[in-house]
Amino acid sequence: MKVRFSEAERERVASVAAERRMMVAMYVAAAALSEATLATETDDVGIRVTALRELMRAHRQLRGACTNLNQIAHCANVGGAAGIDIAYLEATAEELVAAARAVHAATRDLSR
Repeated sequence: MKVRFSEAERERVASVAAERRMMVAMYVAAAALSEATLATETDDVGIRVTALRELMRAHRQLRGACTNLNQIAHCANVGGAAGIDIAYLEATAEELVAAARAVHAATRDLSR
């Protein structure tokens, strides 16, 4: 999804996001979802934003780990990775997939 801002709006959004120590994309997402969907009577918006920040960070780390695993698997497939324990790689891949699914589900649930 792309969002268009005037130069003044872009500067204001970036400024507010920086003040709140948030990435611009995360700030825009949180603002777009508004308090009506981010908060309930028993839930604080700040807690949800913090949780969203942590989930986004975990998602980036998982994406990086999956990229690294893919590169290792590629080396193993072309014969350039002597001594790699394939069973270990498979188990690690399964753990990464399960963690990625959990992060995805938590992110989806948080944005409702």
